[in-house]
Amino acid sequence: MKKIIYILTLLSVTLLSSCEVEEGQTGYPKTLQGKIAYDDVESRLSQSIYLLDLMAKVDYYAQAPADEKEGIKNYFLSRYTITSTDKTWTLNDNTREIIFTHNQKSINESGAIWTAKVITNAWEKGIIVFEDKNFRVESFGDKDWKITTKDLRFYDVISSYGFSYDNLSNAELRVKGSKAHDKSPSLYDFKVESGSGDLKLNSTKINYEISEPLSYVYLSSTFSNLYPISGKLSITADDDKIIAQIIASDYGSKVEITFNGVAETYY
Repeated sequence: MKKIIYILTLLSVTLLSSCEVEEGQTGYPKTLQGKIAYDDVESRLSQSIYLLDLMAKVDYYAQAPADEKEGIKNYFLSRYTITSTDKTWTLNDNTREIIFTHNQKSINESGAIWTAKVITNAWEKGIIVFEDKNFRVESFGDKDWKITTKDLRFYDVISSYGFSYDNLSNAELRVKGSKAHDKSPSLYDFKVESGSGDLKLNSTKINYEISEPLSYVYLSSTFSNLYPISGKLSITADDDKIIAQIIASDYGSKVEITFNGVAETYY
């Protein structure tokens, strides 16, 4: 794998992750390049799940009786000013606008098509991060979706800051939802049941496939977004082969990275 992809992120990974290493070993973990490739893939998956979750919340608000809308907004969408037309919902929190366009069907209705456009105002007003053609959700029925991304720019949809013009990703993912627990700020827990994708990070081409379904749940206020707690990814970064096994733990999850045959666990 070209070193350019991990020189830039080496510090952040070592600060935010701990690794189980054999006694007597020194230096950086042998699988660190694999862990960075996994983090890059998982950040793209989380971006897609976050947008699907937000679509589901907006749809829940849209379908609710008038006397329940205020309570739903205050619980699930309190940070946003919400406006709508017959085919769009616009969420604005001053740092960005998220515009969902739909074909006038609930996101839980078979045949529904929802797309997303994001405009950031965080550092300069009106910069388009990505458009409807880049992010699309198709519904196959109640809590059953296909997410398709095409030349999607990475964007930190949670913090609203930071995106890359050049680091584009493509994916096709089948996702199912289930009711989240009552104290969750998310409407659903999500399971990415199958799919594959690719992304280009600087000069490195990364391909990945969902080998075992990935489960995303809300854990606690420590992890304000939906968090992966189980599943398996098969990743190729240039000529390097990486397996990422996500395992539930007392702290949420840990990930075992196998990089060119060497395995280490990160917490």
